[in-house]
Amino acid sequence: MSRARCHLGARAALALWLAALACGDGDRADPDRRGAPQPTPVTRRDRPTALLDEVGFVGVLVPRDAHEVVSPLATKIERLLVKLDDPVDKGTPLAILDAREPRERLTLSRSELREGEAAVRQAAIEREAARAKLAREQQALRAGIVSVAEVELATAEADKAVSAVDRTIAEVEKRRETVKQLEQRLADTTLTSPIAGKVALRYVEEGARVREGQAVIRVIRSDELFVKFAIPAAAARTVAADDPIELRLTERGVVAKGVVKRVSPELDPVAQMVLAEAELVTPKGELRAELRAGDTGRVVVVRPPPP
Repeated sequence: MSRARCHLGARAALALWLAALACGDGDRADPDRRGAPQPTPVTRRDRPTALLDEVGFVGVLVPRDAHEVVSPLATKIERLLVKLDDPVDKGTPLAILDAREPRERLTLSRSELREGEAAVRQAAIEREAARAKLAREQQALRAGIVSVAEVELATAEADKAVSAVDRTIAEVEKRRETVKQLEQRLADTTLTSPIAGKVALRYVEEGARVREGQAVIRVIRSDELFVKFAIPAAAARTVAADDPIELRLTERGVVAKGVVKRVSPELDPVAQMVLAEAELVTPKGELRAELRAGDTGRVVVVRPPPP
């Protein structure tokens, strides 16, 4: 959004509101794809003409697919491997997290697991001893050597030994699951890109501490952009799906054509605007880099000339 410079105070405030709204739900945006627009190349004008000064709506380019790459654990960023606007493939390493803390926790958890497994073996030995004692007491009871009370006591001890084995086995399973999770987290200390695209944001820098689940890098699919634009309430009925539009980046003299895909049926109560989305033709050739996520411009609905 730092590149988005609008023309006057009211339009600047509107652009900031629209860009913030677009960034907030860019991951979920998926305009209706009814009837894709016919391929129309992006054009560039060396000198903006009066046509570019027509009144339109403030629009922002939004990626169709964006992903926040988050830290799987609380630790420190050891190294960032990419810069802003770097192209990446799916699986490209983006950052390396400090693995010392998870490695230490894994070592401790493995030690606790070994202790638990030893406890299971010991409990199993005690269970078999209790069962053998119970068998002897039952035999002695039949021979009239011991009382019923002694057999009942041996039965209770055998039941207690069985419960101890079950309890220690359950504890070992919990420790084993913890070890598996820590091993996975240790493997995940190298953050990779989930999609092919480009780096749109770096939320933190090297050396910074991050929480578990905190976003580290934002990756967008840069070749699939669409336009979100805001329509004042009074003009909401003048724009409909399938209307042709032009996105005009007046400062660079760039004009891209597209088609309106959706107009929201609801009015934003704060901004008193209706949000609409338009699909653009993917830029080709040397002008591909002219359109970037976060660019703001003027959206003009192209009307056919009167007969």
